[in-house]
Amino acid sequence: FLVQFPGWWPVVKELREIFGAKVVFDCMDNHAGFSTNTPLALDLEEELISKSDLVVASSMFLEAKCKTLNNRTLLIKNATEPDHFSNALSNGIIPELCTRPVVGYHGAISDWFDIGLIEYCATQKPDMNFVLIGSTTGCDIGSVGALHNVFFLGEIPYSELPGFVADFDIGIIPFKINPLTNATNPVKFYEYLSAGKAVVSTKLPELEPYGSMCLLSENRSEFLENIELALQNLGSADSINERLRIARLNSWDERASVLYNAIKP
Repeated sequence: FLVQFPGWWPVVKELREIFGAKVVFDCMDNHAGFSTNTPLALDLEEELISKSDLVVASSMFLEAKCKTLNNRTLLIKNATEPDHFSNALSNGIIPELCTRPVVGYHGAISDWFDIGLIEYCATQKPDMNFVLIGSTTGCDIGSVGALHNVFFLGEIPYSELPGFVADFDIGIIPFKINPLTNATNPVKFYEYLSAGKAVVSTKLPELEPYGSMCLLSENRSEFLENIELALQNLGSADSINERLRIARLNSWDERASVLYNAIKP
């Protein structure tokens, strides 16, 4: 049984007793960092971690956390589907909305998303256009609603996403730094690389090992400076090829192989 949310543990525990199957907990988030989680959910998570036959942790933070409860913990970070993004062609929608430069984001826009950072950058640089793709549930976007250079496109099916990312000049990860994001290994980082895009992010611990692949920012002014730097140096063929190479090393196929070898009979 592959469990991805602690709330399923009581059901899975009973099923394991009936069928005798092994339990793998896919630990993708630091659940204590979600404002919506209850003490009961966190207790269930601890029990699930300690009693799973294998725990798969998606970040170094989560690996360390889970190993304190279960030494059968395996680090398998998030990844990408390189070919899905690397050969994408523009669908023409973003060029109809705005001119370049396009600073793009795709993913959830919730309470961990720093909308104030977007407001700061968009106000300081009215010539830049910020295209944000994803649900805005949990995020008050009213502060940027009147800005002419911020565009919210809503949720886009994964199958259609590359046609939008193709028109990003750079990809950004404007996350607040908190207990949730400190444990986050962002899928979008690998997907941006798959599309050959330079990446600018707040200083997420999980991205520090990637050095020049991602410009990390400690504050608002540095985030904006890094956007400008990335736009000024969009990249030679060599730098784009290096991003694509790193993306291929971090494919879902590679991750699946690691998991398969851990659980095969």
